[in-house]
Amino acid sequence: YVSGDIFRINPSFRKIPDSVVIIGGGYIGLETASFLSILGSRVKLVEVKDRILIDMDKEIIDKLYPLLPEMDVYFNNEVKSIEKVNERYKVNLLQDNGNRESIYADAVIMATGREPVFPDGLDKIGIVYDRHGIKVNSGMQTNIKNIYATGDVNGITPLFHAAKRQSLVAAHNIMSDGKLTDYYDPLSVPYTLYTIPQMSYVGITPEYAIRNNIEYTEVKYDLKEDTLAEAFDEMYGEITLLVDKRMKIIGGYAIGNDAGNVINEIALAVKNGLTARDFAEMAHQHPMTFEGLDTAARKLF
Repeated sequence: YVSGDIFRINPSFRKIPDSVVIIGGGYIGLETASFLSILGSRVKLVEVKDRILIDMDKEIIDKLYPLLPEMDVYFNNEVKSIEKVNERYKVNLLQDNGNRESIYADAVIMATGREPVFPDGLDKIGIVYDRHGIKVNSGMQTNIKNIYATGDVNGITPLFHAAKRQSLVAAHNIMSDGKLTDYYDPLSVPYTLYTIPQMSYVGITPEYAIRNNIEYTEVKYDLKEDTLAEAFDEMYGEITLLVDKRMKIIGGYAIGNDAGNVINEIALAVKNGLTARDFAEMAHQHPMTFEGLDTAARKLF
């Protein structure tokens, strides 16, 4: 199976297996592993690297990982072959130290990532691209100024809501006769990992800041203090804001209850240059996890 077999309308994957092997520790693999574990499957997740979600900030992922539902994770393992043995599957692994191991399950799900599908003729007309996507500027223009590429095909932010924003940017620039009047900012687009619990981030992350010598201060709100998390008996995770020396909110992340909603307000702050004081002076509604935003920001004053 692949993710489409599970998540499309009228899926072919319709029965929760007693056990499942999921190949790939990226976002599709982790989301699927979370759902199936909660629904009762014994999940075995195989990842070729030494940690899950290798393309995401390690500080954030290290906080998420202990909160995930029960699953066995096989790090540093490459899948060499899959065999059908009676009604089950035998997945043969090669570890990076050369050892071999086989694991068994009632179903196997391939979740090793996606690649853009390019239209025919790119080379013929001279469009610049690589395996990650078609190259565009911040106005969504390719190297041929009257040709635009938006959405997953440019590989910048492969998310549905990012594609909508990119399409608007392209439309505005097309309507202005190719003069750039609108620009796409990938750092202001929120990302949510729909694991259990959710994890969301936007803007500058700690790892990005350190790598690019960006000075920042972190302020945190622990969901153990949160009324809504208490009501749902999900008192784990946190909201963290990253603030620069001008007190502007440059990024943030949330793990736990309502993370996918909370991150939108942080994204709005990043996009519009709001400050920690803007959050600190906001009376967020009670009882909502959004209260954590002003609570965290007030720690700076």
